[in-house]
Amino acid sequence: LALLAMLAASDTARPESYGAFRGNAPQIVVQGPPPPADAVFAWSNDSRLLVSASVSRRAVQLWDARTGNLINAIALQWLQPDTLISNDDLSISADRQTITLRTESSATRCRLYEIDIPTSTTGVTDTPRHGRCGHYSPGLPTAPDGSTLVGDRGFTINNPHRAPVPLAASASVHLTDLAITPDGTSALSLAAEVSGVLQTPVASRVEVWSLTSGVRTAALRVAGAYGHVRWLDAGHFMLSGDGGARFESQPTLVVDAARATIIDQASFRCTTVPYRGAGAMIAGRASHCGELAEVSLGLATPGIWARAAGSRAWRPVRATGLGAPVVEAIATSSDGLKTVLITRRTIGYDHPFAADQGEMRTVQSRLILIEGNLLADTPAVARTIPVRWLSDDERANHVTLTPDGTRVVVETDLAVRVIALATGRQTRSTSLGDTKAPILAIDDRSLIAVPTGGDTVANLQSLGLDAPNGYLSFIDKALSAGFVAGGGVAWIAAPNGSLRFFETTDGSTVLTLQRMGPSSFVSYDEEGRYDSSLGPDTNAFRWTFPDEPLRSLGGQTFMRDYFEPQLFGKTLACTRDARCDTALPPPPPVAGLNRTLPAVRIVRVRAGPFRDTAIVEVEANSVEAPAPNGKTRSGLYDLRLFRDGKLVG
Repeated sequence: LALLAMLAASDTARPESYGAFRGNAPQIVVQGPPPPADAVFAWSNDSRLLVSASVSRRAVQLWDARTGNLINAIALQWLQPDTLISNDDLSISADRQTITLRTESSATRCRLYEIDIPTSTTGVTDTPRHGRCGHYSPGLPTAPDGSTLVGDRGFTINNPHRAPVPLAASASVHLTDLAITPDGTSALSLAAEVSGVLQTPVASRVEVWSLTSGVRTAALRVAGAYGHVRWLDAGHFMLSGDGGARFESQPTLVVDAARATIIDQASFRCTTVPYRGAGAMIAGRASHCGELAEVSLGLATPGIWARAAGSRAWRPVRATGLGAPVVEAIATSSDGLKTVLITRRTIGYDHPFAADQGEMRTVQSRLILIEGNLLADTPAVARTIPVRWLSDDERANHVTLTPDGTRVVVETDLAVRVIALATGRQTRSTSLGDTKAPILAIDDRSLIAVPTGGDTVANLQSLGLDAPNGYLSFIDKALSAGFVAGGGVAWIAAPNGSLRFFETTDGSTVLTLQRMGPSSFVSYDEEGRYDSSLGPDTNAFRWTFPDEPLRSLGGQTFMRDYFEPQLFGKTLACTRDARCDTALPPPPPVAGLNRTLPAVRIVRVRAGPFRDTAIVEVEANSVEAPAPNGKTRSGLYDLRLFRDGKLVG
């Protein structure tokens, strides 16, 4: 009989960082992941704090060197991929209030980040470069008290006078793709199973899980590497590759989500997208598709194909005026009556001696609209939408139709352009630089994209002419995104299983959900309310305060004050109706929160006087700890007993 006892605590310059404190409310900090292999480190003068910074993660992490707990993580979203940093470029001030990071990139400038620890905000200063920006030193630094770091994929603090302390690393997931149903109730996560030193993908695993409970409801494992998963309707999803180096020739699968069983499959085709419901698909040859796979499978012929649900055969699409183009991108309307293509055609060299001089042949791109049912026997009608900017200098990479079918959004090497289908007129153009397919999601009013300079920042762009852009800093890569039906709320996901829900009007965060395993999660809002399946004794998340930014408090510290069951569903519903002020209980006064917990342990468990009962003996010792609000001593009351993470007494 495994029993756990828990005592719930009671009494309850330019800013560029995600995680800035919200007023004086406590903040949840999910533990881990540990610093990546490219991280640099710095110690505080008293050896109690360890700071890590990473270009690949674009973040600074602050660690408690005595416990290995993560105190806080602060995003540095404009840290460029080619940035150079070393251990000598990172430091923490003597008063332990400011972290300083000097960086150098291929651009002719140096950048100084000054991170204020109490507020989690970052000031940035750019200066011209004269020689090197900083100093470069190999190896990991040693703390003033002699502590050293060991590791490259996970780090441990070694001290000759104490036991080794590993840096916190809670259970996490590593996803290839993630999709959510339009109503925001269920999610699909796709992860690769890898093998060998080269981490070669050998299989793919899809999990279906409830967003309201965090529990996995079904799982499917298939051989081979897949790159994309998407919902077809509330009960079915499609699993496909994209013809790239990692996802070359796997068949496209249609899966029953409730039973996690394959009910239909289609042979591999490049650029496969769903069409008119579960099972139907269209596809076209694309230049980015693996050429070896095309040749071996006989797919080198230009054109587009269609496949009805349940059919084993692909057939060429008949459309008047279409021809046989090489298709760069495909998008369809929800009813399938409008299909937009970006096509490419090579039309030869500009002059007779161009080939001898090593010049490229001229490439002509077109934006084509096909109107009609591509599965019908009657040919559809194709017409070219005239756009002057589509040229060899600005090639299109991605195309999306708005759900209402009135506008098409085209992402090119230089910009994101919005075109009205009826007139062909461009209604908006936003420069995002050479980001290669930055559009993650779109609805009738907004799109979510990743701007120039990195994939840790989600950019909320409005399709209107006068609405401002919104920015969402994000620790980890932006993997996928979407909109929740009903309007007003969108989401963005990271490969580590983190989901952020935000308002489309201003980009403000509504809720964050971190998934940590098949049935493990924690979700929390901006005022400190949280829900979790992890149990009261978890160390997978902890708390920190703006007035005590260097102190990390256990996950159960404010369970009595902030725990809100079914927080996800309640928050989503009240955000749609703009009534969260009344639908959710107000957070407790911060001044009255008790930040100290007594030391509690189970001494003995024995059989009770009745069947299926047990007597649990608990020992508790008062703990005294300083706190800014003066509540330094914990008392023993409101004792609660948990078994396997569930409240039993």
